[in-house]
Amino acid sequence: MQQIITALATDRRAGRIGGVALDTFASSLVGVGADRRARTPCFTYADSRCAAQVAELRRQLDERVIQQRTGCRLHASYLTARLRWLRETMPDTFRSVRHWMSLGEYIYLQILGLTAAGTSTAAWTGMLDRRTGQWDQELLDVCGVREEQLSEVRDPDQPITEVDAAVRRRWPALAGAAWFPAVSDGFSSNMGAGAVDESAVAASVATSGAMRVLVHGIPEEIPSGLWCYRVDGSRSLLGGAVNDVGRVVSWLQSTVRFLPEDDFNLILAAARQASTPLVLPYFSGERQHGLGG
Repeated sequence: MQQIITALATDRRAGRIGGVALDTFASSLVGVGADRRARTPCFTYADSRCAAQVAELRRQLDERVIQQRTGCRLHASYLTARLRWLRETMPDTFRSVRHWMSLGEYIYLQILGLTAAGTSTAAWTGMLDRRTGQWDQELLDVCGVREEQLSEVRDPDQPITEVDAAVRRRWPALAGAAWFPAVSDGFSSNMGAGAVDESAVAASVATSGAMRVLVHGIPEEIPSGLWCYRVDGSRSLLGGAVNDVGRVVSWLQSTVRFLPEDDFNLILAAARQASTPLVLPYFSGERQHGLGG
């Protein structure tokens, strides 16, 4: 990392770097004050403390209509309920926040002094109208956030070019480079795996587990158990997920407390041969239908 920073601080690569790109944790949230400093920790999709607010929103709103409009259910993984929870449980902090953004947007803000949300990052908040690409006013109203408190939404072909001269002086190698707005990690996962159209489904088995297919256009209807994120003006990412995959291993190790001589791989192999599931990995809630993260 230090070598990269040193290289960027010289002018040997000036003009050879065309752009800077970044992906970010989907549905992450940082509250930022007028001084551009964080007022909150970074909340993640797995934080299910807003489950009560999810229940309130489901009584107040028509979830089926919301899902068809935004591509997302009312769920603790998304920001409408989390922002409402913050407003109700941390009112002073909530009032002190000038802007709400993802972790990737926050990093850009610190580097560039300005930021923008990639369309996929905005869609993953659960607060973007998937048909128009604009922030959903009804959801802004119910969580008490103004549109100007959220970042401008930009498609992947709309880089940030309004870069301050101080940034170019700090990193001469990046002079003239385009800074592409942060996109969501799930979208990047599909692109990296080569699942770039309807012919392939990308399966992710990491912190959470997901299956995603990149489709052209904006699907007219979404099945109730799936989500559909707009990624630009002509494509959407359709799929489903569970919150916990990688954490299943640590849960087993801490809960079952295997002996040092136990071969964990053999135990997992035996579990795969079982005719019925031994456990459903909903440790942080169920992503598709439950109230958890």
